[in-house]
Amino acid sequence: MASTVCGAVSIIQKVAPQATRYPCFNHALNLSLSKSSTVQAVRNAVGTMKEVVAFFTGSGKRNFVLKHTVGRQLQSLCETRWVERHDAVILFCTELTNIVTALEIDSSTKANALIHAICCPDFIVTIFCLRDMLSVTLPISKKLQQANIEFTDAATTVRDALAVIKKRRSHCNYFDGVFQSASEAMQDLNVPVAVPRTTGRQKNRANVPAASPIEYYRRAVFFHYLTA
Repeated sequence: MASTVCGAVSIIQKVAPQATRYPCFNHALNLSLSKSSTVQAVRNAVGTMKEVVAFFTGSGKRNFVLKHTVGRQLQSLCETRWVERHDAVILFCTELTNIVTALEIDSSTKANALIHAICCPDFIVTIFCLRDMLSVTLPISKKLQQANIEFTDAATTVRDALAVIKKRRSHCNYFDGVFQSASEAMQDLNVPVAVPRTTGRQKNRANVPAASPIEYYRRAVFFHYLTA
């Protein structure tokens, strides 16, 4: 619809060549959040969560097992409505242990592969970082969808959110709380908290030298995500 090649923008600009496409605040927010998927750890984690949701929703039997274990159905990660995506990530983080239990009931090769993908320090730390960031953008997204919001009020809300993100970026100790929550989840799943192997040259994943796991994930995932 907004394509400059064959969408509404191109049709309007044929009649009014000086017209400039300018998205609303909420659309701009969605676009900026979508760009965070360029961070490899976030992109991989989101892809894994989508595969888990599709695995359960693709079978009535597996979905029944999931509802019996988790208590409800997992929400899909909507590509455009980030309010729903935040709810989906929150649910996934909260029910992470129960989701693994539901996967263990299924003896298929796909379920086993998903368990190995979930029970990984990179995945667990990343989804908790993603949940933390979306907790900042969720109130903005809801507020910007109000029909009677004023322009100045919307601008102030965006500036406040940016200030929060910059503060978290400048205070290194903030990540300690996020990592603690991820560590508790890893402990429940018997996942060792370890630093991935680093080499002199690495192009396909993060290769950050660090003396401890918390320092590695702070630099390779959290800070990288905040500045994406």
